[in-house]
Amino acid sequence: MSELRTPRLRLRPYGAGDLSAFIALHGNPDAFGMLQTGVESPDQARRTFESYRQAWQRFGIGVWALFDAGDGRLVGECGLRRRDDGMGFALRYTLLPSHRGRGLAQEALGATIAHAFGAAGLLRIIGIADLRNHASCRVMERAGMALERVLRRPGKELGLYVLMRRDWLRRAGPGPSMSGPFTRR
Repeated sequence: MSELRTPRLRLRPYGAGDLSAFIALHGNPDAFGMLQTGVESPDQARRTFESYRQAWQRFGIGVWALFDAGDGRLVGECGLRRRDDGMGFALRYTLLPSHRGRGLAQEALGATIAHAFGAAGLLRIIGIADLRNHASCRVMERAGMALERVLRRPGKELGLYVLMRRDWLRRAGPGPSMSGPFTRR
């Protein structure tokens, strides 16, 4: 399992000692209210926690816990989840409201994408966002993802964003990754 560091974040798979913080994060309506899965009960969060840990074992990639590099507190999560519908690996990210608006989602997403197309060897990743969540859509667009189509669901429209490895490489160029500096441990 990989651990990544960016200038302001430490990304690592959730460990057994993170369960309480995970349950609090997944139960926070301000952090999870706009995600497709929505706010989770403690029992739902425990199941999600276990699925995250199993994904790392099965696929060697998954969702990272995001910790503030300065104080070590959990501030959110970002990573990839394999979808059950055959669409491949999808980005998942959220931050606690107190950590939004500072570019941390962009920083985490950049490191995640670089890992996905580098060490993980993926050729394509997707992201799905409620089109009313303008901030989330902008984060994906800034990361180079393009809106492929709109998925209509009862009461909402979801944007399906796609990024291909070849397009990311063309955009990133031969130098440092577009995500900015990060290190893998």
